[in-house]
Amino acid sequence: MENNRYKKLGRNTALMVIGNFASKILTFLLLPLYTYCLTTSEYGISDLITTTINLCLPFLTLTISESVLRMTLEQGSDKKQIFTITAIIIGLGFGVLVLTTPVWRHFVPFKEYILYFLVYYLVMVLSNTAQQFTKGLEHVDVFVMSGIVTTFATCMWNIVLLLVFKMGIRGYLLAYILGYATSFLYIFIKEKLWQYWISIGNIDRKFVREMLIYCIPLIPNSISWWISDSSDRYILEFFWGASVIGVYAIAYKLPSIISILSTILTSAWQISAVEDFGSEESKEFFSDVYQKYASVYVMVCSGMILFIKMIARILFSGEFYEGWKYAIILMAAVIFQALSGFLGIIYAASKKTKTIFITTIVGAGSNIVLNILLIPSMGALGAAVATLVSYIVVWMMRLIDSRRILPIRVDYKVDLVSYALLFVQSVVTYCGVRYWVPVSGTICFAIILLNRKVIMFVIDLLKSKIMKH
Repeated sequence: MENNRYKKLGRNTALMVIGNFASKILTFLLLPLYTYCLTTSEYGISDLITTTINLCLPFLTLTISESVLRMTLEQGSDKKQIFTITAIIIGLGFGVLVLTTPVWRHFVPFKEYILYFLVYYLVMVLSNTAQQFTKGLEHVDVFVMSGIVTTFATCMWNIVLLLVFKMGIRGYLLAYILGYATSFLYIFIKEKLWQYWISIGNIDRKFVREMLIYCIPLIPNSISWWISDSSDRYILEFFWGASVIGVYAIAYKLPSIISILSTILTSAWQISAVEDFGSEESKEFFSDVYQKYASVYVMVCSGMILFIKMIARILFSGEFYEGWKYAIILMAAVIFQALSGFLGIIYAASKKTKTIFITTIVGAGSNIVLNILLIPSMGALGAAVATLVSYIVVWMMRLIDSRRILPIRVDYKVDLVSYALLFVQSVVTYCGVRYWVPVSGTICFAIILLNRKVIMFVIDLLKSKIMKH
């Protein structure tokens, strides 16, 4: 049974690697194009548009996509009910957004891009929800392929619209709109989603209530994550302007390697986590996977910090280069965000979503307070520090609180020493102390040595696969 679970997790992870990493790395490699074709101000405005969309999502969709995944994964669930209820909620939410546009458009810093904003919101929601539904059906190959199709379409349109037609920020936004639209259309046709639609009169109200009871408590959680992850953009815009947001936003792209890794592992993990949840076997499974995740994240982060300046020189042009300083802090922040997300799956798998948002509310509160205190004097550096501290708070609270549901084992000695070494490496690199490169390299080697168990696990796994064939 245990081997089967690891086999399934391994298969899903491999598919996610192919679909997410192989494709999203192309988006990552487009950073030189963005920093060449867009000004820091333009990139800052485009980031504010994405940030605002992410703020609207939990209010207008009621985080229904989370319910879609969890309910669809359940054996014997009525997929047609799930699909139809979700489609209606998305449609009503978009209707509210359009009808209220004359009111809220006066309060956003991107008034001239309102139409792009509305279309961007709609295609993003449709694409993301369709992907969650497909993943819930356990059609992981279709889910993965949709990611590949999306990324290649987005990359192609970015090159055409930015380099050939030189459309600037409008070309950038249009490229992402076309990318998300391609993803939705691919899934819609491949999965024949129209077959899941039923008439409104056949909707089961009790099932609507069950879905809403699951997802509505996640709204404060989503908003809290938004505050921790994105609210600093608005405070930065108020005190420092869109140009600083542009540099800060581009700095966030370097930690996206860790975010991509987190997305891959979590996407695969969500499917396996629900099975036999709560048993002694699942406790051991959660503990083992958590430790491996923590080790992988910290080693990748340390390796990226070692080569941070080299990577920034290749990917960032002109004023964007300064973003490497903030990227160091943000990479550490993304580690704790990823681990918090992993622990959050415990709440989702147990259907105890009413308790999940408390930790993120505390994290969001600390983030807001620190942003207000640090950004006026420290700018983007203050925003990065606030983000790191808030994610550490959420991680610590979830690590303690989740034990009430599923007490997983954690190797605190290895983890805490690794985090301490990572902190020293970050300070040494940021300050540019004498001989920082060999010092950073030594620390990186020490972190790898500390977390060698996961490397040995992967080597043994590969050996067994080779011997098998």
